[in-house]
Amino acid sequence: MSRRVSDDELPVTKVPLPTLPSPERVVACELRVVRVADRKVIRSVSALATCGNIGSLARALVGELSRSGSVPRGASVVAVSLGNRQGTAQGVLLAEAMTDSVARALRRRKQFRFLKQIDLRDILGDEQKLESASCVTAPKLRGLMRNARYIVVGGIAISEQIISFPAVSHQSQAELVAANSTDQDG
Repeated sequence: MSRRVSDDELPVTKVPLPTLPSPERVVACELRVVRVADRKVIRSVSALATCGNIGSLARALVGELSRSGSVPRGASVVAVSLGNRQGTAQGVLLAEAMTDSVARALRRRKQFRFLKQIDLRDILGDEQKLESASCVTAPKLRGLMRNARYIVVGGIAISEQIISFPAVSHQSQAELVAANSTDQDG
């Protein structure tokens, strides 16, 4: 006859609960090169990175603009404030940091003759206009953009995503940028 085992006598196996990865803040950035003469967007690139890697993201995006050949070598370029697609104070801070990173990346590229970085956020006072190719016609900008043949505009958005891949290296970011870029001049 078998003896009945009480619940207290059963062996207990502790199974670790699966841990879910915590969401990371991710920034999506899109840059567009606008020819000042006709306000035509001639190149657009975009990519994602974690918020801690915006410098690498800026270098990858500017690198792709440089490799595309859309902007003639030695052409004068101005970078303006990137738009904040979130409409939050944190988004403005990240957009300003990304604008600084893009300006540094443009300055370091021999492909471009970087003239200056212009803070359009204060000049235009309208977040939506920051991403528009028509921002080059703003009367307050004419003097600031003297000698510029091209202007780099764009925007950023922040989201929380669960990242299930290893950290993105600069090389794979550039590949991601290339996959998301478009040449507008055909």
